[in-house]
Amino acid sequence: MVDVFSFNDILIAVFFIVPGFIAVGLFKRLALVEKELTELEIVAWSIFLSLIVYAIFLAFSGTASIATLQEQVFSWQQVAIVIGLAVAIGAIPGIIVKFSWRRGLRPGALWDFIMNRVKKKTYYPTVRIHTDKETYEGVLFLWGRDKSPKDIIIVRPEKVSVNPNGTETKTPVGQEIYFIEGSYKQIDFLDTVVQ
Repeated sequence: MVDVFSFNDILIAVFFIVPGFIAVGLFKRLALVEKELTELEIVAWSIFLSLIVYAIFLAFSGTASIATLQEQVFSWQQVAIVIGLAVAIGAIPGIIVKFSWRRGLRPGALWDFIMNRVKKKTYYPTVRIHTDKETYEGVLFLWGRDKSPKDIIIVRPEKVSVNPNGTETKTPVGQEIYFIEGSYKQIDFLDTVVQ
């Protein structure tokens, strides 16, 4: 005869795994880990961190065993302590990693950070755009959205040529130039990007 799990058994199983997911999520967010983990990696790290949470909880709560813990699992005090431990286990190492090794990093894509400043009209950077054969300089004015987020328009463009003696010559080339994503190889920001 096969035993069927009760609703309480399922809730207890979820309760034992959730603290690890909280710790993993907090660590990734605070330490700015942008690497996408596979589902298997997330579950494995979550189970491992849940075991650490419950080992600490059992050591300091005076609870004798997991079986005893199961009887107390729906107590609000127990839930608060376990969630607090999960937050601490995710947050403390995340903060240490952020301020020890990733101090200068900011969350999100740099492109989005810069374009949000342009969108708010607080920043119009002078850029130098390198294509396969030519280099242009101008003020970044508009950029694509949705399907083509890295299409850009520069205004007051100048074609930059390097003379044989190493000096640069800038020649105005109209009012604006539209660059499709993939048509340029590199964008140099000639102004300070992050202030």
